[in-house]
Amino acid sequence: MKIALLGLVTSIGWVASAGPITVEDLTPGAPASGGPLNGGFVFAIDPQSTGTGVIDPFLREQISTDKKGPEEGLNTSINNPPLDDKAGTWTHDLSVGALASVAFNGQEYYKFTLDANQVGNGPISLTQFKIFVTPGSPFTQKNDLLNLLTTTPNYDMNGGSTQYRVDISSQNGSGSGDMYFLVPVSDIGTSGNLYLYAQFGADANANGFTPNDGYEEWYANEGQAVPDSGSTVMLLGLSVTGLVLVSRRFAKA
Repeated sequence: MKIALLGLVTSIGWVASAGPITVEDLTPGAPASGGPLNGGFVFAIDPQSTGTGVIDPFLREQISTDKKGPEEGLNTSINNPPLDDKAGTWTHDLSVGALASVAFNGQEYYKFTLDANQVGNGPISLTQFKIFVTPGSPFTQKNDLLNLLTTTPNYDMNGGSTQYRVDISSQNGSGSGDMYFLVPVSDIGTSGNLYLYAQFGADANANGFTPNDGYEEWYANEGQAVPDSGSTVMLLGLSVTGLVLVSRRFAKA
């Protein structure tokens, strides 16, 4: 179900717009998918086991009880990370080269899955979703990381003429996947450092569902990282050497 609302986005990280806000409703009773959201697609998923050890989250975020405003997260391996990140093993840098793409409608996408945690399995609203890709080494300083939010992202759910809000059903609390987001590979590329910025809460008109319980966590479909050309040559050389040694042993026998 799509509902058009009028408003002006003013909070940090939000994109100012005088146009309509379109609600992609993934709560029970609504369609199970939505989009395209500036080229991306969102899908509701049935409850499934997503406990740590089954998945490998790269971003956990949770709003503090004394904070007024939306919940914001940006994955990083920086100690004592900024915004509403939860520090620890499950919030860390992510390499684009570690991702595995999935096919949908004849195109390739990267898949990012959300596990939300709400009191009474209540709904939650995703109001911003951005992907940034940077070359070189990952950020090690908070200010440099936060400055990334002032630049143009590789993908922005709200980067087009229409502003979106995605209402998601939180199912069975933590440990159960609730939604996944498909982002075109063509927007992200195949190398670099990936930073996912996600914001939850009410939209510009104070409509929507706010975070009210534990952390929200994101994880991605990952595959075997592709080695660089130097590593490939080295591995190929080792393989050839191994074959030569084996053939010599058979010849002596």
